[in-house]
Amino acid sequence: DTLIANSSAVKHSIISRTIFPIAEVIKHFYNLLFAFAIMMVISFVFFVDFSPIMLMLPLATIPLLITVMSLSVALAFITPYVRDIKEFLNVALTSAFFLTPIIYPKSIMPEKAQFLFYFNPLYLLIEPIRMVLYEAKLPSLKFMSLTMLVTIASILISYFIYKKLRRNAIYYL
Repeated sequence: DTLIANSSAVKHSIISRTIFPIAEVIKHFYNLLFAFAIMMVISFVFFVDFSPIMLMLPLATIPLLITVMSLSVALAFITPYVRDIKEFLNVALTSAFFLTPIIYPKSIMPEKAQFLFYFNPLYLLIEPIRMVLYEAKLPSLKFMSLTMLVTIASILISYFIYKKLRRNAIYYL
């Protein structure tokens, strides 16, 4: 939606059109970091014992940030062609939210069915953050390699979508 919302700037500028969705993601990421900082202060004052591992939270969010940036670029270039992608994305993200153990513990699933979480890319991106925040431990190298695999796949998919749609997207704005 960022290319459509900024269509006059996109049509009349010579800067890369990928700047608009990336700037939007960085704006929201800044808000997320600010909210995390406030949450940490409140948690330390009232509830949680401090663990130095919790300082690794910004590092744990980097794969999520890169993935969201790359997918936002892809979606920004798909949106002029398919205007209803926003509604589809709302349904897909709501479904993914409930299929990912964010608001419920992973242990709620039977032990032999927990391997299904590894097929959920959102789980692979959120789990390192959850581990640092709630369990005060670092994710394993194996888990981080799966997270980086998701990030690299999103970059490649987004790159191919961008290469395919970038030339004519401006005519659909």
